[in-house]
Amino acid sequence: MKRMKKVLFVMALVLLPMAAEADDSGSCGEGLSYTYTEVTHTLTIQGDGAMENYAEDRFDAPWGNYRHDILAIEIEDGVTSVGENAFSDCCYMTKLHLPNTLTHIARQAFMDCRSLASLTIPASVTSIEPWAFYRCTQMTAISVEAGNEVYESRDNCNALIEKSTNTLILGCKNTIIPEGVVTIGGMAFYGCELPSADMPGSVTTISDGAFQGCGYLSKVNIPYGVTSIGNSAFENCNGLKEVTIPSSVISIGNSVFRGCTKLVSADIPSSVTSLGTSVFYECASLKKASIPEGTTTVPAYYLYRCSSITEFIIPDSVDEIYYYVFEGCTGLTSMTCLNPVPPTCLWGLDVDFSIPLYVPEGSLMKYKSADCWRNFVNIYEVGDKPVTSINNRVGESTQQESPYYSLGGVRIAQPRKGVYIKEGKKIIVK
Repeated sequence: MKRMKKVLFVMALVLLPMAAEADDSGSCGEGLSYTYTEVTHTLTIQGDGAMENYAEDRFDAPWGNYRHDILAIEIEDGVTSVGENAFSDCCYMTKLHLPNTLTHIARQAFMDCRSLASLTIPASVTSIEPWAFYRCTQMTAISVEAGNEVYESRDNCNALIEKSTNTLILGCKNTIIPEGVVTIGGMAFYGCELPSADMPGSVTTISDGAFQGCGYLSKVNIPYGVTSIGNSAFENCNGLKEVTIPSSVISIGNSVFRGCTKLVSADIPSSVTSLGTSVFYECASLKKASIPEGTTTVPAYYLYRCSSITEFIIPDSVDEIYYYVFEGCTGLTSMTCLNPVPPTCLWGLDVDFSIPLYVPEGSLMKYKSADCWRNFVNIYEVGDKPVTSINNRVGESTQQESPYYSLGGVRIAQPRKGVYIKEGKKIIVK
């Protein structure tokens, strides 16, 4: 009996390596097959043709059950396309080989491959769909082989750029955005440990989610020439403390700075004509923010839970205030509304109505009788505010940390001698 057990044990040792050499195999497209070798944790795709597309369900691909065991993916010559969601969530894969026969990489093909550090796009690739490498957050090196007619990584910039549109579609922590790039593509730097975002003057568009979740960003200088900042462009950049928005910007999307918990100030220029909702949602450190002159509405959730805001000026162009704008603004000590006609408030204001409300001269009774506004216990005309005197000397800049407004609520870029409103107070400029 003991001898039989010993024989069986020896046979098991002999057969184990044989089983490990091809732990799993099967079809993954017409003319294509896959082999998973457990001993090396390598998934190999071989044959001629295009891979199948798979559903977003991580278990839909044949290797879905062991995708977290895969450390290397070898796609051999002959394969022309990587299917949708094919290798999604192979989160421990560190090595990827793409063949010179590959022409197409489908959407979300390598989504959430969070351990992949290096990517080389072959010269044969002519089509990369959106989010193909979405949330590959540990990427440190990106290159494109010479001769590719559609994509490039010019000047060793460590980024993937679409030539025809000059769109940077994928970046990493070591990317240097090169001159000539016009658009920062959607989710291009999502979750990257990017220390800074120095954009050249050629950039005109920052797309949706372009720098979303870049927690190491502390300062962003948006160059003059940018006209559009997309939805969630800097959302959850929780290390961001300072941002400069140039007067070339005309459109700011939803949730652009949402969750930037360390952001202290952000001045929206008067050039902005389209302003999204939740722009400063839960920016708990924000002390100064503005609504651009000419804006007719204060969007919903604009300052939601911005608990460090102490005062806020609503320009005279605003005639409507949406819901939950000031919800959770527990640090608010005063508010100024410069429209002589009280704006309509949808769903109330959600503020402490005991704080002072300052309104234009001659409009006190209108505010005391208007819906929502009449809830303020202390309403004063602007002329009743304390007066501060300052001198603008020759040779000294008149550019101030916060903007000046005329008594009628019009923003003044360079104030001359006269009386203005600044930070909710009446100012005499001599």
